[in-house]
Amino acid sequence: MTDKKKKAPEQEVDREDLLFLNLIKMLELSVKSSMGLEKNPVTGEDKVDMESARINLDILIMIQNKTSGNLNDILTRYLRDMVTHLQMEYIKLDTDSKKS
Repeated sequence: MTDKKKKAPEQEVDREDLLFLNLIKMLELSVKSSMGLEKNPVTGEDKVDMESARINLDILIMIQNKTSGNLNDILTRYLRDMVTHLQMEYIKLDTDSKKS
């Protein structure tokens, strides 16, 4: 017998799940930095560009729609919650900018 411990199947991390998570996190950061919620990681600026934010948010929504039923429960919930949160932030920022 060997002493190597094997992970239970439910604990194994799928490489493709990690790559997918990385992809949506990059888009999330792009939306947040475009809305001025995070500093741009390249320039360090917090410039607001609502058009870029909208485009990247639309890409996340498209990914959510196209992957419906094909993701595990954790990724499904994470993507749904992220998109919902970003949509609320977008609407708030867009509404505030129209009041000014």
